[in-house]
Amino acid sequence: MMRMLETHGLSKVFGGFRAVDQVTLSVKQGTIHSVIGPNGAGKSTLFKMLTGTLEPSSGTIRFAGHDITGHSPHVITRRGLAQSFQITSIFPRLSVLDSIKMAIVARMGRSANLLTRFQDRCAVRDEALEILEQVGLSEVAQVQASTLSHGDQRALEVALALATRPRMLLLDEPTAGMSPWETRRMVNLVRGMAKNRSLTVLFCEHDMDVVFEISESVTVLHQGRILVEGSPDEVRRNQQVAEVYLGNEALDS
Repeated sequence: MMRMLETHGLSKVFGGFRAVDQVTLSVKQGTIHSVIGPNGAGKSTLFKMLTGTLEPSSGTIRFAGHDITGHSPHVITRRGLAQSFQITSIFPRLSVLDSIKMAIVARMGRSANLLTRFQDRCAVRDEALEILEQVGLSEVAQVQASTLSHGDQRALEVALALATRPRMLLLDEPTAGMSPWETRRMVNLVRGMAKNRSLTVLFCEHDMDVVFEISESVTVLHQGRILVEGSPDEVRRNQQVAEVYLGNEALDS
């Protein structure tokens, strides 16, 4: 199976502090791969380097066979590696539908006022509606984005990322602050995306029930380094993980 994402010796140093230390990671195409670890383990720093928000201090990042180390977020997104982002800080006054349409137009490299042909407008609208259907937001298409519930806003973040037509999607704490019903909905959404769009998904998550349910591979970070990597069952049974992160009770449950 092809490796969609690979890092080799990836590190990030802030002053004398090594937030990420020699991380060598491999994510296979079409899989759901999770990164877990206690607060301060380096998960967010790792994701920021993968998306170009932070430049690595050393090491390399390869995506779909291309070296993307140190590239800008815009270039990395164009390559097909996208991360969900906060809708409330981007298109807060637009409707849900118009937010997706704007993201599609941006992907096309055209400004909204130049998109004048009726055929173009219809194509953008149809694609936006299809994405909203996939993430379960069709019924709130005309609602102002900033007024959505927390769960719907997180779903809209995913929809905006899908509008870039990614080959791989990064999700940072996708179920944070969600009710059990909203969590179940997000789990089903992630599964559906991976299956129906042949997407590779890399996510970090604190909810271990979610991690063990949908992940095919799990990487455990501790103090900036990879502690353990393997299947959910292998990680669940690993004594080192029990000691530094999950706790024996959590692993045995």
